[in-house]
Amino acid sequence: MFNDCIREPQSSVGTLTISKSRGRLNFARKAEYKCVDLLWCDFTASSEEIVHQQIMHRYNAIKSKLAFVQSRLADIDSLAQLKNPSLLSQLHELAGSKKVAVAVKK
Repeated sequence: MFNDCIREPQSSVGTLTISKSRGRLNFARKAEYKCVDLLWCDFTASSEEIVHQQIMHRYNAIKSKLAFVQSRLADIDSLAQLKNPSLLSQLHELAGSKKVAVAVKK
């Protein structure tokens, strides 16, 4: 439904209304002579504590995923060092030049 609102704005409508601590999301389809409500969702604001818990949970999940990927990369690095050190040095040089290119673009 959301994608239909983006792809076909002449026939599908999505509206979000917010007032104080409540909100409502409506999806409707426009026909030739009428507008049909397909779905509506009512929202209520969460407390500060719940929002903080959600943010901390997501932050910790991303942090643990980063740690896992970094340890996996270190394992691959050490394996490449044993099997093919010249390839590893070329990869490090390539990664260093890409970091420089990214820094110049900013």
